Amino acid sequence: MEGKNTQSGYLLGRSSWESCRLNLQHYLFKEDFGYLLHPSVNTTEKSLIADVGCGTAIWPIQLAKTLPPSVEIHGFDIDLKQAPPPQWLPDNLKLDTLDALAEIPEHLRGKYDVVHLRLFVFVVENDDPMPLIRNMMTMLKPGGYLQWEEYDREGSILKTAIAGQSVQCMVAAMMFPTTLSAASRSQKLSAGWPSRLGQHLQEGGLQLVADEKKVVPDEYLAYQQDVNMVSLEEVSRGWAEEDVARFGDIFQAAEKERANARKGIAFTLRRRLCVAKKPM
Repeated sequence: MEGKNTQSGYLLGRSSWESCRLNLQHYLFKEDFGYLLHPSVNTTEKSLIADVGCGTAIWPIQLAKTLPPSVEIHGFDIDLKQAPPPQWLPDNLKLDTLDALAEIPEHLRGKYDVVHLRLFVFVVENDDPMPLIRNMMTMLKPGGYLQWEEYDREGSILKTAIAGQSVQCMVAAMMFPTTLSAASRSQKLSAGWPSRLGQHLQEGGLQLVADEKKVVPDEYLAYQQDVNMVSLEEVSRGWAEEDVARFGDIFQAAEKERANARKGIAFTLRRRLCVAKKPM
């Protein structure tokens, strides 16, 4: 896509390791909620569905298996490096580039019956999702559905498998972003808008259909903490040298502490899923 890249401040990477992290996050979301599309989202054999910020394209690939082949699915991302080549995609899935924060091209306006978003917390600027909400509304047909999933940090707690387990190093690592120098600091690391996502959607003119919250069950806590640690390590690569140097020792100590606990230390993160409908 030509023009200014308004998502240039994305805090995570696009390597093979980071693709694995994205796929694990997908499976954990799917396992927790039990579906790809919320039951309230109505589709037909002629539906047009868009996945914006498709990443590895794992969500639209799996969705294609659950819907009639006549349903067209379009996956969009500002960079498709993490997605499979077109030759390996389902016949009814097409991928293309799109900057979700830039002006939506004319040919994509009012086109889709369903638009899906997930994990835009490190993309949204200034703790304000309204520009993104307006763009997604622009892509929807009247009566179309927007489904959006995010991590909600509100209510996050530290859990241990064994009472009295040492957690000092893990707490220091997970809270490290609050100690960053001005050169490394980003409001995206402390964004509060996911906790108010349903409210934001309504303020944007959409009709809220569902607002579901899930807490990571104990059997998946170790996997969620794997995601937390990989994400934190990814984000740290963009910090100033002084912060990277401080963080390195703390991160290694946290990994050792977790290994000694047989991965029995984890920060829970609530998952939030909202469905909203564009008025007719």
